[in-house]
Amino acid sequence: FSWAVTVTMLACTSMLVLILGTSVHQSIAAMSMQAFKQAKVMMEGVCQPRTGVSKEFMNQLRKGEFPETDDRKLKCYFECILRMGRVMQGTKVSTDSMRRLARTMLPTQLKPLVMPSIDACQDIDEGEACDTAYTFAKCHHKFSGAEGFMFS
Repeated sequence: FSWAVTVTMLACTSMLVLILGTSVHQSIAAMSMQAFKQAKVMMEGVCQPRTGVSKEFMNQLRKGEFPETDDRKLKCYFECILRMGRVMQGTKVSTDSMRRLARTMLPTQLKPLVMPSIDACQDIDEGEACDTAYTFAKCHHKFSGAEGFMFS
């Protein structure tokens, strides 16, 4: 190879690495608040019809009210959300996966609200996926408040 060809190849390779690095960085960057809210709407749009949870319960959740109930549809709604986020394995919430997801994807202003709730709720295990998911969601809301609530 001539010197000119080597320099050209090096420049092209450097540009490709720069473009790929930028693309990868942008794909794992934190979401904006608008994107976070849109993701919540999208997940609700999938999990509400899938589980058949009533609109009445959904309205209560939006107000931060968690009814004492044995309603499987309501409890399994949260299981659906957690599975969509790939943070529920078997009957347990994978708080390691949730921490990783929160660190990389959550809007910066929500991280101080959400990260402590993950730590506080990490040992919840009701022995059944829907029950565990519902109890985890209630605990998460208690510690993160309405603004940091990731489920509705």
